[in-house]
Amino acid sequence: MLGILLLCTRMEFVNEIIQELKKPVIVDIGDSAGAHLQYIMGLYSKNKDIKCLSVNLDEKAVRKIREKGLEAIHARAEDLHKYDVNADIFLCFELLEHLMNPCQFLYELSSRTNVKYLIVTIPYVRGSRVGLHHIRGVGGGGGSCLC
Repeated sequence: MLGILLLCTRMEFVNEIIQELKKPVIVDIGDSAGAHLQYIMGLYSKNKDIKCLSVNLDEKAVRKIREKGLEAIHARAEDLHKYDVNADIFLCFELLEHLMNPCQFLYELSSRTNVKYLIVTIPYVRGSRVGLHHIRGVGGGGGSCLC
């Protein structure tokens, strides 16, 4: 089951979810510096076997993340399913508003991976192309996610 959480205080919720999992695999999609994963690994390095992976389209960001000793792949978020990346938790902090088709991206993650949790944050931007009202079924979208 895919648990979608829209939240403001990111790491508190990530912490709660990590507590539930035995050997969590966490993938930060759109990670530009590795900061979230460094924080998570620092918290749990002694008492939890956590595997972390960063994904970014920018080669410089991937290089910077790898220089910090983290695993990272250079890939488009929309193509992540092609890399056979499965995770317990996908982090998408301030990512969806950058994608051409965020609904398709969410569909691909939910249908082509075994993710248990997808943690999403988006800034409030009135003219954003992130049509989350389609997912909620508000405004005539009917929950069909046809953006």
